[in-house]
Amino acid sequence: MRINEIKRNLRADDEGFLIKDGILYDYEGVSPIVVIPDDVTYIESDAFWSNDIVEAVYIPSSVKEIGEHAFWSCSGLKFVNIEEGLEKINSSVFWSCSGLENVNLPASLNDIEHSVFWAMDELTIHAPSGSYAESFANNNGFSYSSEKHEYKKADRKNLIRASQYEHGEFTEFEIPSNITGIESRAFEYCENLKEITIPSNVEYIGSSAFSYCYSLKNVTIDGCSEIKSSAFEYCNALETVRINNGTNKIGSNAFAYCENLKDIYLSESISNIDKSAFEYCSPDLVLHVPANSYAEEYALSLNIPFDNNI
Repeated sequence: MRINEIKRNLRADDEGFLIKDGILYDYEGVSPIVVIPDDVTYIESDAFWSNDIVEAVYIPSSVKEIGEHAFWSCSGLKFVNIEEGLEKINSSVFWSCSGLENVNLPASLNDIEHSVFWAMDELTIHAPSGSYAESFANNNGFSYSSEKHEYKKADRKNLIRASQYEHGEFTEFEIPSNITGIESRAFEYCENLKEITIPSNVEYIGSSAFSYCYSLKNVTIDGCSEIKSSAFEYCNALETVRINNGTNKIGSNAFAYCENLKDIYLSESISNIDKSAFEYCSPDLVLHVPANSYAEEYALSLNIPFDNNI
């Protein structure tokens, strides 16, 4: 019997899980914190496919293997805890989970297939010292810690949630004064949005938050501490970006592939810019930077034209 036929014949339990013979086939629940039951031994392929509700997942020691694409493109997923017992993670399990920041992996894990953590520049892998997972993290350029991560749930009332306005048709948007964070892919593919101002109450802009906003021409950021990876990637109409005082970090590919981006104004507060942040922008790109600032040093190191008379 095919997987879809099995799923059609199953009824979700009270927590929203579709389980048969120890296999978790699907999750229809509404809780952002998911604790997988301890009678599950295998998480089926595509079980949480593109679920933008799930924020944290706890996987018990009974689970030995996770099927391919199981958490594919879960844009709101921030944390995964996997207990001792898991042996294999199949290909692309966490593919494009752009908001995933921390994952606890066990010493029992001995096989991680290809593209499991694809497109996750902010990820830290937590695993026992000397484990297969530690070697995987080091060999694939991920941050590593031997300390287990403890997840603290965010106050979602003050966030623009992952994928909340994805594919929105509005031409303008005013971010409320109570918002403290913009989650990953929150405005992705808002193809009619023409300009955006990020007010100083916003502390971070998540990965791919405004990517593929094809009509976006002007961006002003007033003090947001961190602009995460790919935040404005592929905004093809983007011409001018102003990042005012208060911003500290600009992540990888944050403004990459913005082919018409010619002027970026950077403030003195910036202390960390990834080398790929402005890749494949207009050949006429100029960074406007304070004299003797980190931003000026960055421009010099990558031979990007700059103006320090601001």
